Amino acid sequence: MRNLEVDYVDEKGAVTPIEINASVIKTNMGIVVITLCRDITERRKTEKELEMNRRNLEEIVRERTRELERTQEQLVASERLAVLGRFSGNVAHEIRNPLGVMDSSAFMLEKTARRRRSKALRQISRIRNGIEKCAGIIDSILRLSRMESPVLETVNAAALLRDSLAASKSLKISPSALR
Repeated sequence: MRNLEVDYVDEKGAVTPIEINASVIKTNMGIVVITLCRDITERRKTEKELEMNRRNLEEIVRERTRELERTQEQLVASERLAVLGRFSGNVAHEIRNPLGVMDSSAFMLEKTARRRRSKALRQISRIRNGIEKCAGIIDSILRLSRMESPVLETVNAAALLRDSLAASKSLKISPSALR
């Protein structure tokens, strides 16, 4: 038994896909060939639709996979930021405790040095400035680790620049120079 698919072209040129099944049977009268022809137009149409649907599904699966990968990357990044935030909070707490002790000690030393009019006041001032700088760095790290999504808003750029420059103590530019 053998199956064969061919396109049958009639006298008008119309094409019809057909499947031919042929069987060879041996009888006492000889060999008989039985042939069965079947129109497979609907099957071919269904196969093409199935192939198109398969391709569409594969594309949908690829797109969903890409979306899942992006979401997973965002989730991993968010988790890293959360870990960084917790870590920053712990580090800040651990550093602030000794800074508090140093600041209290510097305060007591400064009080004693003022009474005695000691030359150590300058060094104590440097210690306290260092403590303030470290505390500022800790605050910056904590603010960074808690950073939320930016809020976008429309602003007047010239007014913003003018206000920023006016707030700056190191730059002396008149507002009229910005017009």
